[in-house]
Amino acid sequence: FSPEHYDQHMRQSLQAGFNTWISPAPTTAEWVRKAGGRLVIWSNYPFYGMKQATSRPGYRWLAEHPEAQARYFNDSGTWETRHQYCPSYVVGEGREAFLAEVKGVYESKLANLPGAAILWSDWEESVWHPGKSSPGKAAREGTGSWCFCDRCKTQFRHWAGLPPEADLTDDAIFQTYKAPWESFRADLDGKVAGVARQAARDLGKPYMLYSWSSHTKLWQALNGAIDLAFPGIPGNEAGSAAGQKHLDDTMAMFQSKVGLRRAQVMGQEFAMGHGYARVTNPRAFLNQPS
Repeated sequence: FSPEHYDQHMRQSLQAGFNTWISPAPTTAEWVRKAGGRLVIWSNYPFYGMKQATSRPGYRWLAEHPEAQARYFNDSGTWETRHQYCPSYVVGEGREAFLAEVKGVYESKLANLPGAAILWSDWEESVWHPGKSSPGKAAREGTGSWCFCDRCKTQFRHWAGLPPEADLTDDAIFQTYKAPWESFRADLDGKVAGVARQAARDLGKPYMLYSWSSHTKLWQALNGAIDLAFPGIPGNEAGSAAGQKHLDDTMAMFQSKVGLRRAQVMGQEFAMGHGYARVTNPRAFLNQPS
C-alpha cells in the first residue's frame, strides 16, 4: 500500500464496521485506538509449548526443571524438539512457577500492544496426535502424543479408578484406555487454560480460546477456565437448515456444558476469496440436503 491507499483502506474498513483487530502492526493499532475499536492479542502460549529458543524465558524454565518436561508416547519425541511440558506438573505442584512464566509472556505482549482488550489463544491439536479436524478419531497410533510420564499415569489411574495392577504401559493405554485417556488429557488442557485465564485476569484482561466446534471434550473441560469462546463455526458453510441446526446445537452445548452465554461466544465466517474459503457452486448449493 502507498500511504494514501493505506489511510483510505483503514478509514473505509472502520466505517464498514471492522472494529476489532487481532495483533495488528503498530500503525494499524493506532488507527483502531483513535476510532474507538478493539485490539486483541493473539498468543497461543502456552498451549504449543515453550518454543525451542534458548532466549525464551519459558524454554529456559523448562530446561531448568526436568520434572516439568513432557515424555512422549514410547519416547517418540523429546521436549527439546517438541518443547512441551508435563500438564500434570504445571497444573499441580509446578502451577505457581508456570503461572509466573505465562504471566510474564502476557505482560510483554501487552507492553507491545497498549490498549489491548482481550488475550486470545488458538488451540487446534487433539490429545491423540495427529487427529485432524475430528479430535483423536483419526489417530491410528500414539506416536507424537504426550505426556506419558509416571506422574501423568499415576493421576490417570486415580482419575479412571483403575486398580494398582492395571497395565499402563504406553501401548496399553492406547489399545485399552484410548477414550478415557483422551478425556483425562482434555481435563488437563482445561486446567492449563485456567492458568492462562488467571494470568490474563491478573493483568486485567479477559481470556478467550479458539478450537474446533467438534472438540467437545476440550470445550466441556473449559467450563470455568475461559471468559470467551471462539469455535470455528460456521466457517465457509453455505446457509442451510442442517447448518443452522449444527449452530443451534453447538450454542446449546456452550450454554449447558461450558457455562457461557451467547454474548460470550464468537462465531467465525470466512470472507470469500480467503485461502480457507471457496464460493459454493449455485447448483450444488440448491441441491444440498436441507
